[in-house]
Amino acid sequence: MNKVEESPGLQPDYLLSVFKSMTGLGTISGLCNTLSCLNDDQTQVVNAILSAMVMKDYLLKHIELNHAHTVINPGAADVPATLILHCHKCNEPVTMPPPESRWYAVFAGTRIGWVRGWDKVKMLVLHVPGNKYSSYKTMEDARKAFIYAFFTRHVEVTVLDNKPFLFDPIPQTDGMLFP
Repeated sequence: MNKVEESPGLQPDYLLSVFKSMTGLGTISGLCNTLSCLNDDQTQVVNAILSAMVMKDYLLKHIELNHAHTVINPGAADVPATLILHCHKCNEPVTMPPPESRWYAVFAGTRIGWVRGWDKVKMLVLHVPGNKYSSYKTMEDARKAFIYAFFTRHVEVTVLDNKPFLFDPIPQTDGMLFP
């Protein structure tokens, strides 16, 4: 019998209720003490809960997640889900600062290579059957991953019937795309 089965308060339903209430346990250290008997595999779940609590406590004290306005397209598994935040006092969307600029290695899409920013990547991979891409913190990591995939022949350019095969060039500081 593992530790989670010995403690009925640490079942997934309980973890979900903690996540939903966010601040119901009072302090983050109280939550850490309560969940200290989890095994290593469940530590990632706890870290996600703690991160969400810290974000809500520190940055979003006057903002609520408005699930009525959350847009999720269940058919687009390759599109990152986005939550829309609304201020509960003024019922206006809250603009969050853009995330850190990420680099992507595109292994299968309408063009392949390494490029900065999801806005450029989504045009290369969305609605492309068998698309493959990965996110990296630095250009060097994305470039190395792409070059390795290229030389091991794990890249593929897909030509779609509904899209012309003409592309605008991107600045060299934003990556390199082929063809």
